[in-house]
Amino acid sequence: MSFSIDGLSSGLDTTSIINQLMRVERMPITRLESRQTTIESRKSVWNDLDAKLSSLRTLASDLTAGGRLGAMAATSSAEELATATAAPGASSGSFQFSVESLAASHQLLSGGFASATSLVGAGRVELATGLAGLGAENLDASGAAAGTYALTVSEVSGGTATVTYDGVEQTVASTGAITLTDSQGGTVSFDAATGLTVGSASVAVVETDGTTTVSQLATDIDATGIGASASVLNVGGTDPSRIFLSADGAGSANAIEINSDLAALSGGNVEELRAATDAVLDLGNGFQITRSSNRVEDLLPGVTIDLRKADPGTTVTVNVSNDVDSLVEDVGAMVDALNDVLNTTNKARSSDPEAGTKGALSGDSRAFTLTSQLRTALSHAVPGGDYAVLGQVGIEVQQDGTFLFKEDELREALAADPDGVRRLLAGDGAGEAGVIGELVDTVDALTGTNGLVDAAVDGADNEIRRIGGDIARYEERMDLVETRLRRQFAGLETMLQQMNAQMSQLQQSIANL
Repeated sequence: MSFSIDGLSSGLDTTSIINQLMRVERMPITRLESRQTTIESRKSVWNDLDAKLSSLRTLASDLTAGGRLGAMAATSSAEELATATAAPGASSGSFQFSVESLAASHQLLSGGFASATSLVGAGRVELATGLAGLGAENLDASGAAAGTYALTVSEVSGGTATVTYDGVEQTVASTGAITLTDSQGGTVSFDAATGLTVGSASVAVVETDGTTTVSQLATDIDATGIGASASVLNVGGTDPSRIFLSADGAGSANAIEINSDLAALSGGNVEELRAATDAVLDLGNGFQITRSSNRVEDLLPGVTIDLRKADPGTTVTVNVSNDVDSLVEDVGAMVDALNDVLNTTNKARSSDPEAGTKGALSGDSRAFTLTSQLRTALSHAVPGGDYAVLGQVGIEVQQDGTFLFKEDELREALAADPDGVRRLLAGDGAGEAGVIGELVDTVDALTGTNGLVDAAVDGADNEIRRIGGDIARYEERMDLVETRLRRQFAGLETMLQQMNAQMSQLQQSIANL
């Protein structure tokens, strides 16, 4: 910062004069800064439009993705007994059944121990889950080392079965006594009197020694990960500590099979608290079906039924129909997002001559192009059906260019011809993209690399950088101009000071005459 004492000789307020002159000199910079602010506002609007177009695309593409336009709704007449959900593409209709019994997971309780820290002694515990689902029973894992073994039957044909046990694929007879070999040469055996079926099971062997406690044994069983949990319960009375085993999956196929040379876990000392039972549905006239889970997904294509409570003889009616409410809600959200883009663009393009204000995109032809292309996409006609344009299903363009959504008209169209409405919106899958497909393609073109929005933002960035460079150069020039002005005014003061001194000397000389 320069230091000066104003007008010692001239009496002029030189600082004020210089500041005023500098304000004149800085007028080009002021104009550039104003221009830069205008362009930054324009860029901000384009970025906002880019985000709004992205939201619009998401809503539009979601409508055609995953069968949303074909969404179905399932209702149950007795949700305390069973609930139902339907996936897109499920057939509409009505179905009745009664829940005779629910599927239950197998639960076992060992013999008692004095406490959880009691020693169980040296021995082995052999367990399996899923064997029953393969058509097998009578586990014998005495030839296997401690560990967990996966068992998968992948194919049964011509009296033989292809089995992978502990990673070793082997072919065995599909019925009778079967022995499998693991990767370490150990063996496991079981019976398949009715024949093996395709599926999976798990086998585990836990070994104990003289230091193993009841609690540790339960932890070791639980850690095998065979599809059953183990914990220690205190049931009271004499020898209250017992190991509680519970299958992770319900149904007879997931029953727990256990063998052990430990007394508390063998023979009659193991109590069955709850049998592994399947869910039973009565479809009418005594025709019953069973499922191993309380979630039934393969009875009606595309419909999932969750069983909640058994009530034999009480009829549950499941109705499957088009999910009109969800579709109407989704279409409404898409139209709202579209109008948000159009309103934002219209506001940015508007100007008020009386107030002397202009929108950030006033005079920007790209804004007009954007709204025009969006309206063109929404006016796309889909020939070949009763519904060819959006106006026929309750989506109409208004005088200001936005769209009016008439929910009742869309509901009426869906009731009259749901497939026709879906064809209009999503196309026919054979070359006709539908109105929503046209809209998505248009938004992609607008917002993609080198698209209209991308170009507008890049153009604004480039102009902002150019103006910033011009301002920086002007600022350098302003420093030089101010330095020159101060030097000139300082020279004026010096000259006036010299002239005043000469005048004083002249006056003194005249006085001395």
